[in-house]
Amino acid sequence: MDKFKSELTLKGDTLSIKLSGHINEDTLFPVPSIKQGNLVFNFSEVTYINSLGIRSWVNYLKNLGNFAVALEECPPQIVRQMIMTPSFAQNAKVLSIYVPYSCDDCNSKKTVLVERAEWEKTGKQISEKLHCDKCNENSLEMDGDSEQYVAFWDT
Repeated sequence: MDKFKSELTLKGDTLSIKLSGHINEDTLFPVPSIKQGNLVFNFSEVTYINSLGIRSWVNYLKNLGNFAVALEECPPQIVRQMIMTPSFAQNAKVLSIYVPYSCDDCNSKKTVLVERAEWEKTGKQISEKLHCDKCNENSLEMDGDSEQYVAFWDT
């Protein structure tokens, strides 16, 4: 089992918090070492989250206080929670997400980081198909609907 860990890095008035492992009923989220400012949570290494972990996260965000909160590098399992449970992101700004793709021809899989700022510059579009490096075709297709991945960005 991937035990939950957090790594905190303070730069100026921004506390970056990298989360990794499983988020579940046993997860203890870190207490910020600053009283106000910006909190940026990086989810890139979160490998699992269950319903009790979602509840813990939502309660943690509610109790944070006066911070500007941002979420970055959210993997598909976290994006799904943001879609299904709007309180998961609450008032946080989602900076970037990973979008999953798969190839029906060779069964390869790939996740691609999509930055909100880049998405806005490209006319609010995410590529539905990508080039597959394994079978050398344009056959990597997005798993799901592009609009679902960014629904929370349109608000």
